[in-house]
Amino acid sequence: NTIYVFIKSKYGKTNSSNDYWTEYKAINNINKNICIVNMDVLDENDWKYIHNIVFIDDFSGSGKSFIDELKKSPERYENKNVYFITINTMLFAVNEITEYCIQNNINIVLLSAFNQKKAFEQELFSNNEKCKEEICSMSAMLKIPERQALGYNDGQALVVFYNNTPNNTLG
Repeated sequence: NTIYVFIKSKYGKTNSSNDYWTEYKAINNINKNICIVNMDVLDENDWKYIHNIVFIDDFSGSGKSFIDELKKSPERYENKNVYFITINTMLFAVNEITEYCIQNNINIVLLSAFNQKKAFEQELFSNNEKCKEEICSMSAMLKIPERQALGYNDGQALVVFYNNTPNNTLG
């Protein structure tokens, strides 16, 4: 009654969701028959027996990718338990996902090892505004596009994994 999935890249390439989904399956010895690469291949009869949909990911910065995935086929999630397991989720994303799921009557369980505020919402520096300006200035010198200096969608994340750095991270 449970399937394990990941959020696919919109460009058809492999991504970190796929990497962590693969590791999660191996570490937890999950039967390959309930690990679904493409939920679109499941027919109406299959969905009758699925009660839990578990999404595996490394990071959620804005919640946009996960919400976009839910929007693709909202009927899939009716009367189901949806679990979103991540290593790290920004508090902004937690709020966005929770709000979307409440508005759309989706039973969501968010499981994350770490939740964090945006970098400049914390007291990490003696002068947050000055530090923010300096990071933007250094990013410009390094020819990092202005819209990415503070991370995708102004994410202001401070996150690095062994295999990638999410685009929500400070440029």
